[in-house]
Amino acid sequence: MLKNDLEDFVMLKAYRNNALSEEDKEFNKKVSRMKYMRSDLFRRVGLKRAKQHNAFCNLTYNMDRYTFLVR
Repeated sequence: MLKNDLEDFVMLKAYRNNALSEEDKEFNKKVSRMKYMRSDLFRRVGLKRAKQHNAFCNLTYNMDRYTFLVR
């Protein structure tokens, strides 16, 4: 990461008798927001994919059922 000038976005942790500074708390808040936005995007993609899968399963079931009823 240092070679490509990338930032490290790992949340900082407080330890016993060593609280986080205000700057560290702000950094954690920024990282938390970015993680939430990324997970929300993946959740929406997952829901869309699940809905498509459900629709195709229903379509194939209905087509199979139609062939059975036509006979």
